[in-house]
Amino acid sequence: MVPPRKRDGREPLNQPNAENFLLTQETSQVSGVPPSRQSSWQRAQSFLSALSFKPGFLPPLLRHQSIGYLLAILLPSLVVVSIFFFMADIAPLLHFYSAPVLLTILLISLGWGTLPGLLATFSGTILLISLILIPFESLTFQQHEFVYSMIMFALIGLGVALFSSRTERARQQARKAQGEAEASRANLYRILMQAPIPISVVRGPEFHYELINPSAQQTLDRRALLGKPLHEIFPEQESQVLPLFRQVCATGEGIFVPESRTLRREDDNTLVEQYSNISYEPLRGSDGATDGIIVLVVDVTEQVQARRNIEHLLAERDSFMGIVAHELRTPITGAKMASQLIQRRIKRLLLDIQQQPESEERTRLLNSVSEHLSHILDQLDLQNRLVSDLLDASRARADSLELRTEHYNLAQSIKDCIEGLRTMYPNRQISLELPPGDTLMVTADPERIRQVVTNYLTNALKYSEQEKPVTVTASLQHNEIYVAVRDEGPGLNEEQQKRIWERFYRVPSVQVRSGPGVSLGLGLFISRSLIERQGGRVGVTSFPGEGSTFWFTLPYLSHHNETANGMNDSV
Repeated sequence: MVPPRKRDGREPLNQPNAENFLLTQETSQVSGVPPSRQSSWQRAQSFLSALSFKPGFLPPLLRHQSIGYLLAILLPSLVVVSIFFFMADIAPLLHFYSAPVLLTILLISLGWGTLPGLLATFSGTILLISLILIPFESLTFQQHEFVYSMIMFALIGLGVALFSSRTERARQQARKAQGEAEASRANLYRILMQAPIPISVVRGPEFHYELINPSAQQTLDRRALLGKPLHEIFPEQESQVLPLFRQVCATGEGIFVPESRTLRREDDNTLVEQYSNISYEPLRGSDGATDGIIVLVVDVTEQVQARRNIEHLLAERDSFMGIVAHELRTPITGAKMASQLIQRRIKRLLLDIQQQPESEERTRLLNSVSEHLSHILDQLDLQNRLVSDLLDASRARADSLELRTEHYNLAQSIKDCIEGLRTMYPNRQISLELPPGDTLMVTADPERIRQVVTNYLTNALKYSEQEKPVTVTASLQHNEIYVAVRDEGPGLNEEQQKRIWERFYRVPSVQVRSGPGVSLGLGLFISRSLIERQGGRVGVTSFPGEGSTFWFTLPYLSHHNETANGMNDSV
């Protein structure tokens, strides 16, 4: 099973997010036009709407805000007029004669909000003063008490309007939020149950299964899962899954487990391997704390099996390439040995014939045969290199390239390599730039590094014009030996630079300018494998039309390390 990893940068799938989305959508629909673009009338409507609401206990026809403002004027008026006509003589003598008006204010505030309640308070106070207080012109002690009671009435009415309306608004908002939460949960439940992938929800300290959608039920092929804890449903997987559940609850972060392997029992009691990508996401409550886990399972068994089949086919192909390359090398080696033997005998015959008179015709014939043999040997060397590339590519993919490392001077090895290529390309200009002292000590396989340098140089000579120079640079940079081969060929674009290190890749738009054009597209792939196995790096810097610089680095063997390694070798 691939190790699980956290879902960095991803918001876990949880219920509050869905609720917030629904609330945001509704708020945007209610508000309509942004406040900065509203007219004066729209701002007035917004202000009135903010200070009033619709009563839920009345029929829909009576819930309009205008009904509240109308009743805020009519109801206190009716109550005060009733008091004036029916209790005019005794009203000032009563201690609670304004109580019916306060009840009216309370009713208006609870039903329609703050502003209608304040309007009811104002109209009730004015009517009480005008109909009951004004007729008493002489201010005796009782009339002073009556004035005081009017002031207190106004203050109490104001408090009742503000407090009751805010209380009712809070209650309505709580009811609305509860309804939206229930709608959100119902919507989430519907989505989970209709999802085409297996989804389940677990809650509680023992992780009881609270929800299992039909896809999960079909995949698990079990019955009566709801309400049961993890250890009863999956006792064989508890040791693997339980730590993941606890980690999600403790950290509040999701975990993704790719290609989790399980064994599923078929109807005939046979066990079948099944691979799944599993996501464990925290399910948060209203307080933001993790109170459950939602588990999403995606069956990737077919993908895993397909990838394994491809890997098996690639392994068989590499094995076949290795066998073919080995079998091809045997007749090539025999043909080369026979050709070399014939060439040596011809040279001896030429020496003997040159000492005899009238031997010009036979000498010319033997020289022609020798030239043909040299061409045959060159072709055999080329075929032998191609076969070696096939073998190295197969070994590189299998990570079985053989290396024989030793301590040696890389600068001298590069010199020898260049001298050998100058013999093959006598008309080409190859320059070498080395640090002072011409000493660069490394611990590497000399033959393999020589193979890389030869490959770089051969490509530079092949893909550039004969009159163009090729420059080799070797230096010490940041405790690494840096070797670069620069040519003045056609160059590479960014896409070609990315793919140039792939197996069997050949740049389609680049033509061979000099030398043989036979290539399998394996040289740079093998070079990268050889350098990386020895602790180095490879790269290319190139621009179309400006040439290319292929480089590699190797760890530098300092004098201190060289002395230590020498002591270890002597031991």
